[in-house]
Amino acid sequence: MDNGLGERSADIESKLRSDWWKTIFDATYLVTDADAVEAPEITSAEVDALLASVDVAPPDTILDLCCGQGRHCIALLDRGYTVTGVDGSEFLIGVAKDRAGGRGRFFVNDVRRAHPKDLGQFKLVTMMGNSFGYLEDENADLDVLRAAHRLIEPGGTLYLDVADGDWLRQNFSPASWEWIGDNKMVARERKLSGDRLVSREMVIDTHKGIEADRTYAERLYSRERICELLRQVGFEDVRVVGSLGTSGYDPGMMAHRFTVVGTRVAQVTVLQGDPRLPDRVKPSGAFDATDLDTVARMKAALTTLQGYRFSFVDDHTPETFAARHKGDVVLNLCDEGYRNDPRSEALVPAILDALGIPYTGAPASCLVLCYDKAISRTLAAAVGVPVPEEMSVLPGQPVPPWSRFPAFVKPSFGDSSVGIDATSLVHDRSALEAAVEARRCYGPVLIQEYLSGAEYTVGLLGNGDSLEALPVLSVDYSDLGADVVPILGYESKWIAGSPWWERLKYRESTSHPLNERLIQFSKTLFAALGCRDYARFDWRCDSDGQPKLLEVNPNPGWCWDGKMALMAEMGGKTYPWLLEQVIRSAARRLG
Repeated sequence: MDNGLGERSADIESKLRSDWWKTIFDATYLVTDADAVEAPEITSAEVDALLASVDVAPPDTILDLCCGQGRHCIALLDRGYTVTGVDGSEFLIGVAKDRAGGRGRFFVNDVRRAHPKDLGQFKLVTMMGNSFGYLEDENADLDVLRAAHRLIEPGGTLYLDVADGDWLRQNFSPASWEWIGDNKMVARERKLSGDRLVSREMVIDTHKGIEADRTYAERLYSRERICELLRQVGFEDVRVVGSLGTSGYDPGMMAHRFTVVGTRVAQVTVLQGDPRLPDRVKPSGAFDATDLDTVARMKAALTTLQGYRFSFVDDHTPETFAARHKGDVVLNLCDEGYRNDPRSEALVPAILDALGIPYTGAPASCLVLCYDKAISRTLAAAVGVPVPEEMSVLPGQPVPPWSRFPAFVKPSFGDSSVGIDATSLVHDRSALEAAVEARRCYGPVLIQEYLSGAEYTVGLLGNGDSLEALPVLSVDYSDLGADVVPILGYESKWIAGSPWWERLKYRESTSHPLNERLIQFSKTLFAALGCRDYARFDWRCDSDGQPKLLEVNPNPGWCWDGKMALMAEMGGKTYPWLLEQVIRSAARRLG
């Protein structure tokens, strides 16, 4: 049948390009299809329906995928939200930027390739104005939903405004005519083809003739099918929440729509030390009641986080890691080392890398570098970070000449302050030799100048440009007494009732110019040593007040009463917040 459009209905599909959406959204689109919904009251009503369906409040972050000319973005900006828009049309993004007047962020991109590494993650991701279903097949539509899923922060929401496929199958208009002003007419012909509604549109100027002749299509989804797709890519609590329509206008796809939401829940596997195995770092050689309480507090803190589901693994075999991890990421809290061997802490991320499992925190290479304090000190000096004067004593070597006393002796390998105690501080050659001999069991031994000034710790969260410092911590030794060596040794971390355990105080540093120097030095080391997501840097000043590096701690202690948690608390943040920031830092890095 000829409908007066110059072609037969059966031939509509022959004009349909698989990538029709790359060229159709231009200035003509704004005065034909888009013009019908440009009225402020329509946009306002659609945004009202959105905000009534999701749990957001200004200034929460919102990403509008396929944002078009930005009508919803601008309405949300007007209401105080932090808005980003992405669309495949360079023309429409240009219009959106002009209308937004410098507010918000707008990017040209194929939405399937939108990535957290470029955009970040959002509390809410929307696809409004019936902008879903343009692509060549359902698998491509799934790619769009997968992109949306990775762009939503844990606990965040996807909101879709979708043409009502069931209604359109029964009620679409095979042909329609519409006048745009006095001299322009839009003629449309539509045809059902499998799971798509294919439309041909001709824009005719009564004086100039045909201005545009283009064909486009959209996949028709039922409520049930679109909910299935959302669940398939990982959304939970998926449900239809409302309906939308444009009265008094026959736009085909826009006449009857429904809205659906889904929640992004992150699946996190928490990897811990094994409480069933010996642990030679701990005073009793095994997990005790305090350690088990620390683990319980960690688990309780994680359960308060919205948008996550946690599973816990403490059985250390590669087979267990592979079998038990079914989620998005591993939260690597196994600072005890593989099978509780502190020398094998780097083996944990190495195994995860070999298995292709993403994880939080430092890679094996970083842990190896920082486990050897002599190597990390050498690298620090190479990038301009101040370090103490130092000498290494390798196994089998005699104690070399050393004339700078007092001196400080500690193992080159290890963490948790193992091998550091009051006898580390020596004042003469005899005590130096004795201190070195007592620590040869740990491997290479370091002799350093003793730093007698103030001590500080810097905690960093994030990666690259997003790297942020927690409040700088200072160590207050003033209550120790003259007879107690002012150091943070093994007793301060592990021996309850010791003077260091009982009398040490931690405070927020008020030395602001020094704080800035320490933070900048720490950021330099974070990059140079390959730290990721979070790290702790310990500093102490010499007798002249000049800070020098004590130690770099990638994957630092995560316990509720550790330095990282204390620094977070000084900044008004909670222990659960700290744990979540580690996960989020990795999520942004990994996408």
